[in-house]
Amino acid sequence: SDIQTIHVTPERKSPEELKAIQARLARLAQKHYQDGLASLTANSLTEADAHFKKAISFDPTRAEYHVKLAKTREKTGQLDSAKLYYLRAYALNQDYEKIINKYP
Repeated sequence: SDIQTIHVTPERKSPEELKAIQARLARLAQKHYQDGLASLTANSLTEADAHFKKAISFDPTRAEYHVKLAKTREKTGQLDSAKLYYLRAYALNQDYEKIINKYP
């Protein structure tokens, strides 16, 4: 399984170890994001939703992850939830129109 519990205690980890952990989390996030895109292409909205949520859990700083989850929620009629994720994307990147158009 690609999901493992990673215990991070900053005072016990060297900067190199923390950097390695962050890189691993970013890779996991990107994998789930790509899997979410593939699920969208296959019109598997439930799977796409789950992958985008996992991507966000591994790296909540990427606006595009929030946008794709918002768009997926919008397609499934979860409009309040979609609005929340659009707002989170906006909080991460105020060039809102650009990110919406970049990640259709």
